[in-house]
Amino acid sequence: MHSDEKLVQLLETLASNPRMSIRELAAKTGLSYTYVWRKLNTLYSKELLSLSVTISSEVAGKEVAAVKIKSQNLEQFIDNLLNCNRIIVTFRANSNEVFMVVYGKDKHEIASIVETLKSKIGHISEVSMDYGILPERYMIPLKNNYLKCKPPSSCERCWLGSVNAAPKLLSE
Repeated sequence: MHSDEKLVQLLETLASNPRMSIRELAAKTGLSYTYVWRKLNTLYSKELLSLSVTISSEVAGKEVAAVKIKSQNLEQFIDNLLNCNRIIVTFRANSNEVFMVVYGKDKHEIASIVETLKSKIGHISEVSMDYGILPERYMIPLKNNYLKCKPPSSCERCWLGSVNAAPKLLSE
């Protein structure tokens, strides 16, 4: 079996049950324990693979907005945008334009998040937002361990990169 085929088989098996042990992965794929361990270790250490926790939109919030921001200052903030639990996806259209999908409990909360982003980024030439609703049971990936995000007061945790503090619970 070719190396790429082995990797695809390993990743497909891992995706079917991310809680599988290396021994179980090796048994299910027919690959050696050593190969599986080395390949996963390499992928994790190079940050090419990560396992993440997701939370249902039923719990986190169903309101969503597609947001476009134009600014000359975007490059220095991309990592912060990628670290925010309230931003589902971020992508750049060009060097001064970013699109993102932001979720919240309601439109007011989303607007508060966007206002916080605007204040952090600065020198914004354009912002546009279109609102919608996430599908039922949509699973939102958590990017840091601060689950009790209440913008704008708690945004400093993500923006300052202090995401390794003790996890906060949604019910706190």
